[in-house]
Amino acid sequence: MAQIIDVTSEPLQATVRRLVPSQAGFSEDLQASNVIQPIIDLTPTAEGSQLPQELRTAISFTDLNPFNVSNGNATLTSTPGFYEVYCTTTIENDGSTSATAQFSFLNGASTKNLFIMGGMNDSSGINYIRFICFLDTNDLLLAISSSADALMTGSVRQIADRYGNLLNPTGFTFE
Repeated sequence: MAQIIDVTSEPLQATVRRLVPSQAGFSEDLQASNVIQPIIDLTPTAEGSQLPQELRTAISFTDLNPFNVSNGNATLTSTPGFYEVYCTTTIENDGSTSATAQFSFLNGASTKNLFIMGGMNDSSGINYIRFICFLDTNDLLLAISSSADALMTGSVRQIADRYGNLLNPTGFTFE
């Protein structure tokens, strides 16, 4: 026999109000049942996103946007959206220079540094970097190398549009 139990959890009720705003005015408590009901989640199919996220963010030949920066700057992207960046930085300071490799955001008015490697005399190193970032309108993602002793090599790929809709690898379609 099924038993109905009142659930008086404010965090659960807040989530229901957030997810189902049309129900926000009702002051009824949530209820639970001790009957197991199987749930078949068709949301990904209805949204057109049947492919798991890990596969949707895969890099394809067409999506591969490589960069190689040494002794200069490169704008990696300026299109609003979510991006995944893979990069290897190599710094070779010989004691007479102070080379740096960095990623920065520029929004037209100011610059914010996301990552800076190097800057020390008589040192060297290799670093692998992977990060996901979001660019809004007028934002730029820059790779900046202060000298030929700072090499940045990698790839950037847009993984979602500015609204968070994941992008399939170019050329992939379901049968």
